[in-house]
Amino acid sequence: DHAMLFTVFYTAIRVTAMANAKAGGLEQVDGEWYVNVTEKRKKERRLLLLEATPAVMRWVEAAGLTDKPDWPLFPAVDRDRVTVLNRHLTRDTIRKMVKRYGKKVGINVDGVVQADGRRRRGIGFHSLRKTALNDALANGAELRDAQEWFGHEGITTTELYTVNTGEEAKR
Repeated sequence: DHAMLFTVFYTAIRVTAMANAKAGGLEQVDGEWYVNVTEKRKKERRLLLLEATPAVMRWVEAAGLTDKPDWPLFPAVDRDRVTVLNRHLTRDTIRKMVKRYGKKVGINVDGVVQADGRRRRGIGFHSLRKTALNDALANGAELRDAQEWFGHEGITTTELYTVNTGEEAKR
């Protein structure tokens, strides 16, 4: 779970790409580790793992995936919580895992009703992508770079992910 959460936050991988990622999709280039995935519209992408690398590599070793390139990178685990299965996790299983950890740290993952009666969505997998983008922007990334990183065709989609801080809102 730790390796999956780190992978989402540092690569902004989509849930379907994560569910379908293969152990053989890991690739080291010039000392940097990447995961090759298929995203929307069968678009092939190579995502830089960054600080997720140690967690992912520990997982690959612990799960015995180093010599199983056709196995899922994040496979299902048997009921005994030890035996790794050659079966992909479902998108729903991954989403539930994110919500489970959100609840564990005290985050309201189910959403809230606002004063005007509109329902505000809770925290989930996509929230991690949004957080990753806003963290990158807060640390100096350019919006166009974030657009490419997220795999968005248009900058408008990337702009929907941005959150104005109090200081930005005043400007």
